[in-house]
Amino acid sequence: MQVSHALELPLHWRVQKLEAKWFIYVYENRHDADYTILEFAKLDFNIVQAMYQDEIKQMSRWYKASCVTEKLSFARHRLVECFLWALEFTPEPQFRYSRRILTNIGVLVTIIDDFYDVYGSLDELELFTDIVERWVFIYVYENRDDADYTILEFAKLDFNIVQAMYQDEIKQMSRWYKESCVTEKLSFARHRLVECFLWALEFTPEPQFRYSRRILTNIGVLVTIIDDFYDVYGSLDELELFTDIVERWDINALDQLPEYLRICFLFLFNSINEMAYDVLKEHNFNIIPNARKLWAELCRLYLIEARWYNSGYFPSLSEYLNIAVTSSTGPLLLFHAFVTTINPLTKKDLGRLEQKPGIIHWPSLILRLIDDLGTSTDELKRGDVPKSIQCYMNDTGCSEEDARDHIENLVDVTLKKLNKDILMDCSFKDFVGPALNLAKISRGFYLYGDGFGVPHLQTKKDLTSLIVEPIPLQQFRGDV
Repeated sequence: MQVSHALELPLHWRVQKLEAKWFIYVYENRHDADYTILEFAKLDFNIVQAMYQDEIKQMSRWYKASCVTEKLSFARHRLVECFLWALEFTPEPQFRYSRRILTNIGVLVTIIDDFYDVYGSLDELELFTDIVERWVFIYVYENRDDADYTILEFAKLDFNIVQAMYQDEIKQMSRWYKESCVTEKLSFARHRLVECFLWALEFTPEPQFRYSRRILTNIGVLVTIIDDFYDVYGSLDELELFTDIVERWDINALDQLPEYLRICFLFLFNSINEMAYDVLKEHNFNIIPNARKLWAELCRLYLIEARWYNSGYFPSLSEYLNIAVTSSTGPLLLFHAFVTTINPLTKKDLGRLEQKPGIIHWPSLILRLIDDLGTSTDELKRGDVPKSIQCYMNDTGCSEEDARDHIENLVDVTLKKLNKDILMDCSFKDFVGPALNLAKISRGFYLYGDGFGVPHLQTKKDLTSLIVEPIPLQQFRGDV
């Protein structure tokens, strides 16, 4: 019997306490069994079992008091199974507290897993994920009975110090924007300085990336103005002329442009040269050729989309995405984030970046698809090329609802590809954060519609939470 038992499943795969009970029965049937030892073994097992029974009773009372069975009826409720997991994880009597925590964690994981797998909509999942990731943890921790209020106050103080730094940054950016006179000289464009700063802040939120946020805000402002010029304001002749000058990066050709485009090109030219000078001082090489190439590519693709709109051309989804992934500005934003956060920066890195590897391509595709889901209706009314939803409807003849479902599915598939590339390719391991942040920012801004072009309540709430409202510091409760 013992041999067959051992062959059936090796000892190291078995549950420790169940094996102890089995061996007691085996030992009891041996002719040379010492019955004093046997009785002590049985007594030991029964004492530990009684302790387990008391633990599961306490966990059952906790679970009932939590009301999760009533409040979260959609989920599987597996308290006993979770306790069994915990028991097999840490069966030793001294690990009573560990079993309680592991059971708690198992229950939480089961509920959240059901929420993500079955019950929650994609928008709810994104919102829940965002809430968990944000500083709301401070408020959750504050309401815990075992909260360490010294740590809590330091966490609040840390948040407020960083927020004060953000406030100083937005003040400086506001002065720069006012001095640039773009609001007067380029009145046709949307002016979204604060929204651009929020993008930059969520892109590279770490305190040490202050310079990166300044550059990314600058780039966001430029992209918004140039996008409006190509989408709405410029004639086709003006668009072609501006595109040609950007491709040549020719400051001597300014006289060929109307006044508002001269200002627009100079704004771009000076911004890129200033950033390139900073990079040259820091890393001792010139990034202007790389930046020129990206801006020229963006303007060239904007021009193609403008021609489509003016001619009434309706691209297929595949044709649209071949252009729209780059015209989403994802590669451009990621390039500027890369050169302002990575240190040391090498020409080899920039060469690999130009090939648009997965860490560039997939976040840019997610940005484009989510942007289309949130803005396509408004942009079509404003006068713009058909977006991915309309292209898919035209390709297949399906309804808008089905097209939106298809694009949402593409977002999910693309996110999986991004995660796979991050795990498989270590070439850009120091840039994973900004790349993932771009994908997350997209959902945050466009979850309730066009949170950038037509800022909605959620965008304003995010701005208020991150930049305006500090967390109140309180007196410590109890003895410190």
